[in-house]
Amino acid sequence: MRMKLSLRLIYLGLLVLFVVVLLLTVGTANYAPYSGRAYVEYGEAPVFSKVSAVIEELYCRDGQQVEKGDPLFRLDDRNFRAEVERLEALYETTVNKLAALDCQIAEQEEDIRRQEKTCEKCRIDFERDRTLLDKQAVAAKTFENSRLQFDIAAGELAAMRSRLNALTRQRGRAGDDNSELKQLRAELAVARNRLDDTVIRAPIAGLLSCHQLHHGQMILTAERYAVIHETGNLTINADLMEKSVGRLQIGQKALVAFDAIPGRVFQASLKGVVRELRSGYVAPNEFHEIAEDTRWIRTVGRNRIQLSLEEPMPPEVLLTSGSKAAVSLQNPAHAVFSGLSNAWIRLISVCNYLY
Repeated sequence: MRMKLSLRLIYLGLLVLFVVVLLLTVGTANYAPYSGRAYVEYGEAPVFSKVSAVIEELYCRDGQQVEKGDPLFRLDDRNFRAEVERLEALYETTVNKLAALDCQIAEQEEDIRRQEKTCEKCRIDFERDRTLLDKQAVAAKTFENSRLQFDIAAGELAAMRSRLNALTRQRGRAGDDNSELKQLRAELAVARNRLDDTVIRAPIAGLLSCHQLHHGQMILTAERYAVIHETGNLTINADLMEKSVGRLQIGQKALVAFDAIPGRVFQASLKGVVRELRSGYVAPNEFHEIAEDTRWIRTVGRNRIQLSLEEPMPPEVLLTSGSKAAVSLQNPAHAVFSGLSNAWIRLISVCNYLY
């Protein structure tokens, strides 16, 4: 009889324990969620070239800390420099040619002014002789001679004006508005930019990863040859069940334990929630595809949250994008669940010494 009573108490105790553990587990998952599959992601910028050429000189090494605008490597710039020099010489020649045309135009305009005076004098003589001829006060030969002189002067004036129009069309607009000069300036600006682009510079400040670069390597445009990790911009990503995300608030406190730093827990805060169901690491240059789940018992949907650290990372520790971590969200309104989550993540940080 006593044995049966003892067994019943044991079974009852196990049942109560199971219910208590279940309630604590469900409550913690809802109000102080935990994830052991978080990972680190740094802000990063690719290093690429706008021109194609061979690496002539390297200014950096893999793992070096660089500042924005620092030169990383230089390409062979002989062809680009020659193009700049060719366009500069062509531009100078064009400027001299247009200056010579300006001189010819000025001379032609002066000749036209003189010819206009000559033509006006011949016209006056012609009109006078025609009046005198009507009065028979001058010989017909004299009148024909004055008319011939007027026709010759008018013809020369027309020819001069035609040459002036031709020179003006050849010259185009004066000053900086000249279309030929504008085109050459545009081509020269492009050539100088391409020459400047032979020196590849850091787009942001951070830690450089360029282990594949070497002297003499052929660099092509639109290809990524190095990456700069923005070490000051660290984000912890974690995937939580949908039911946990609905109760989260931006700025909510969290604890983070990194696999690479066993025995230590860091303070963090919730930076945001990615508005897309997803799970696992997705590279920044890849689109995430949501798989359709048609099973009778479907998998739990998860949302990705992003955390930011509120304390500095130890200088001797170098985390990389993809480094693993565990996170625990804290909820002051539910101290019991937050305490359990807190204790669990601290236990995990100690276990990181072993695994």
